[in-house]
Amino acid sequence: MDGVQKLSFKAAKKWVENLRQHPCAWTIEHENRFIGELRFDAIDNHDRRARLATGIYNPEKLGNGLGREAIRIALQYAFTTMNLHRIALRVIDYNERAIRCYKSVGFVEEGRERETAFIKGEWCDDLIMGLLSHEFLTHN
Repeated sequence: MDGVQKLSFKAAKKWVENLRQHPCAWTIEHENRFIGELRFDAIDNHDRRARLATGIYNPEKLGNGLGREAIRIALQYAFTTMNLHRIALRVIDYNERAIRCYKSVGFVEEGRERETAFIKGEWCDDLIMGLLSHEFLTHN
């Protein structure tokens, strides 16, 4: 799958351990199988904000609404239980499927960072997207 690096067993084990130790991370499972992860990084309790990072790593599970469902559940938790006010994310500008998913749960594009990622020999832009608690809670 494009953008997903194959890991050695040792590296995969370390990745899983890091995910287990993360203060606010979950695995995404479907039919009792791991398909991805979701986490909130850079949690700032004073400003009540965090950054969403998520990925579905099984290409057969893309386009089935599983990522969208996981994101909605996590956002509900973030805005109610964690009492956050704002969630932001970054996404490569050519990842149209992810952008549609993020927009479908309420994220809006707030900006663009030009040429932030060097992928397959080309520079790509990152879109910056954000969602406020009242926007999400009003529509979900």
